[in-house]
Formats: sequence, structure tokens, C-alpha cells
Amino acid sequence: MKHQYKVVIVEDDLSSSSSLEIMLKQYFSNINICGIATSVKEAKEMIAKIKPDLLFLDIELPDGSGFDIIEDSNPINYDIIFTTSFNEFAVRAFQFSAIHYLLKPIDSPELIDAVNRFLKTDLPR
Repeated sequence: MKHQYKVVIVEDDLSSSSSLEIMLKQYFSNINICGIATSVKEAKEMIAKIKPDLLFLDIELPDGSGFDIIEDSNPINYDIIFTTSFNEFAVRAFQFSAIHYLLKPIDSPELIDAVNRFLKTDLPR
């Protein structure tokens, strides 16, 4: 049996989170979406409870930014793939060792590439 990876999606736009969830389920049987958070507060609680392997992280959220979530995680025990409509945050995202920076709307080839990077670099924590 393949290792199952716990994933949390942090996204306040329902259509974006739904399409991401559908694509992940379509292409990756070893990705287990354990929760979808729509705010910084909800994401922090979900991360603490679930302890995900991978976080799909939107940047602009109703009560702050995705960076607030990362900055409050100490240590960061998960990998990050940013999902956003704004390309101006890419440099800052990679300062947090992001695996990938996906611009919305996310297309399948980019998502597959991003998740494959995660799967290739996943090391025991």
C-alpha cells in the first residue's frame, strides 16, 4: 500500500478549493484531503489538529494572510504549495521554502508538477 499523505487546503474561495480538491482526487490516490480551512484562524486550528504533510495555501484570506499562518507555525512540519491569484508574492513564498507557487486558476499540468515535486522531496520528519 502506498503511503497516504495528509493534506490541508487553505482557501476562502469555494470554487477554487472545490476544483483543487477534484483535481487532487483525480490524479493522486495517495493524497488524503483531511480538511479545508477558509480563514487564518481555522487553518491554524486545523494544522495543529491534523498535522498535515502538505499545505495548499492561499495568500489573501478574510482575517489575514497565508504568511500569518506560516509565521505562527514553529517549527514548520509540513511542505507548502502556494495557490494564489497574485504573482507579486512569489519571492516571499520561496523564502519559506515553498515547493511551488501556483497561480489561479490552477491547471492540471502545473498541479501535477507541484505535487510530484512534493512526492519526490518528501523526507521523514
